[in-house]
Amino acid sequence: MTKQFEEITVEQGSYEIASSLDLRTSGLGPCVGVLVGFEDKVSMLHASMPDASDCPFFDELANAIPADARANVCPILAGCHTTSDNPDNNIINTRNWVIQELELRGFTNPIVRWGEGGDLAYHNLCTDMKQGIVTIKSGDHNARNAESFEQLPLWPRGET
Repeated sequence: MTKQFEEITVEQGSYEIASSLDLRTSGLGPCVGVLVGFEDKVSMLHASMPDASDCPFFDELANAIPADARANVCPILAGCHTTSDNPDNNIINTRNWVIQELELRGFTNPIVRWGEGGDLAYHNLCTDMKQGIVTIKSGDHNARNAESFEQLPLWPRGET
């Protein structure tokens, strides 16, 4: 009998801290996704833009990971829905705020995967605890391009 693995969908404006279950979120257009792996747990935030500052995620994340370990933990950041020739300041400000909140708590080595694209560009994040990876799926409904996928380790240590 095959064991079914449970997963949690992290909706827009929501988060999970120190989960041992697979986490997934989708539709990271203007929103920012934060994924942090530590030991055998993962935490995820789907930060709405521009009201992300109302979220206690960063304080709870800091409580879940010892201060002396944070410099070696590499949060993975993802999001799309902006273009380099005409960036949306709310999106840029939210991204910068997320990085600042992580740095204030000692997470100094983020792996950043900002995507480019129009109003319908997106990233999805999905963890696979068994394999120890996160998959970042990218696409843009306007461009009708094929989706692309990137896999990163869930528990990176100072590598970008």
